[in-house]
Amino acid sequence: MTQSKRKRGKGFFWIGIYVLVKGALLLVLGVGVLRLVGENIAKLGHDWLRIAGIDLENRIVGSVLTKLSLIRDDQILLTSAITVACGVVFLVQGIGLLCKKRWAEYLTLVITLGFFPPEVWNLFHNHSAAEWVLLPLNIAITIYVIVSLRR
Repeated sequence: MTQSKRKRGKGFFWIGIYVLVKGALLLVLGVGVLRLVGENIAKLGHDWLRIAGIDLENRIVGSVLTKLSLIRDDQILLTSAITVACGVVFLVQGIGLLCKKRWAEYLTLVITLGFFPPEVWNLFHNHSAAEWVLLPLNIAITIYVIVSLRR
């Protein structure tokens, strides 16, 4: 069956919208992080916490501010580059899904499967509530994509 005649569910449309939004947010975040290059991040954090009315004498707050002071410009640049690259990949994936491209469906499967190892690791080591939501969501997406690709 040709790609134009192949029936697709609405799931790929919604996955496409989701990854487009995620890609756009990552792109904005990655470019926004560049504003921190050359800045005293610990001072910025201190100022933000003071404005928010958070106790700056708190032991945990002090620890966070100390860690912020250790961040170097090269780390900011690397973080920005990786974030922008991920954003671009998600934008390409989302556009491909919305344009009903078969390669985008396979890309979705590869990307979603790629998130399993860190999500499972985080689930057992960090006990994050987000992981209890994200892992089942990614499992559902993976099952949907595999079933759809087998048709």
